[in-house]
Amino acid sequence: MRVVIVTGAGEKAFSAGIDLKMVASGGGGAAVFSDYREGYDRLYNLKMIFTMYEELAVPVIAAINGYCLGAALEFILCC
Repeated sequence: MRVVIVTGAGEKAFSAGIDLKMVASGGGGAAVFSDYREGYDRLYNLKMIFTMYEELAVPVIAAINGYCLGAALEFILCC
C-alpha cells in the first residue's frame, strides 16, 4: 500500500455529524454512556484511531465531498 484515500459515500456531505434527533430522544450522546469511565474509554479509543492514521507510514488523503462536521472534522485533520 502506497497511499490511503478516505472519502464519504454521500453526495452532500463527507459526514454531517451526530444525529441530533437521536440525541434528543435519549438514544445518543451522553445517554450512550452508562458512566463516566465508559464515556472516557470510548473517547480514548476514538483518539487512538485518530493517532493510528497520523502515524501511518504512507500518506493519508481525505477527499472531502461537501460538509464535514463533528468528529469527522477532527479525523480529517489527522490526514
